[in-house]
Amino acid sequence: MLQCFDNFIEIEHDTKMFKGKRVMECGFATGLLSAFAMSNGASSAALHCIDPTALECHIRPTLRRNNIPRSKLKFSSGGLEGCKQAISGQKYDIIMAPEILNCDEETFEAIHDLLDSALSSDGIM
Repeated sequence: MLQCFDNFIEIEHDTKMFKGKRVMECGFATGLLSAFAMSNGASSAALHCIDPTALECHIRPTLRRNNIPRSKLKFSSGGLEGCKQAISGQKYDIIMAPEILNCDEETFEAIHDLLDSALSSDGIM
């Protein structure tokens, strides 16, 4: 996924893709996608991970190592209900959700509907 964004920017020369955008990284969150987005001009990032241990052991340290200001980040963890609570009416310009590609149809529909409700009217997922 990160290579996809890197290629998009390098090949398409679209360095403004993230400029001023509110991004969300959801599912198998590593923090790398959000660090990449923030380093390329995103205004804020929300990261949701199912596993709170992964959040503390991998995601937060990744963002710290990449010098991403904590004040521009929002973290949450838990299942679909936890994600729903974290979103709570927020809208995002770019949603990065690689985990949605690796689930059964019923789960896909539930995640898709939730993320679609959090996507701004001109946003991309």
